[in-house]
Amino acid sequence: MEKKISAYEARRQLGNLINEVQYGGDTYIIERHGQPAAVLVSVDDYAAWREWQAWRTAQADAQALQQQILERRGGEVVPSATEILQEVRSACIGTSPPICRGSIF
Repeated sequence: MEKKISAYEARRQLGNLINEVQYGGDTYIIERHGQPAAVLVSVDDYAAWREWQAWRTAQADAQALQQQILERRGGEVVPSATEILQEVRSACIGTSPPICRGSIF
């Protein structure tokens, strides 16, 4: 449950707040002069948030890289690994080039 508390009260009750966050699953928004200033969350919630942030960053990086590749290829879409493998396999049918002999294709 999300609760709000003043910075003054948070200082006075820090031990209790830690117990509520750690064992009760509560989250505290600590306010200073009526404005949110900090959040007190459990270590598990913080770790999950960090993991989610890392995933979002990786997704953004992948999209930026995909855009760069698309621009360098002049707008031509990069074929998937499956499409490339199918193309190599079809090129090997009826022939015996070195890449096809004894390979996994």
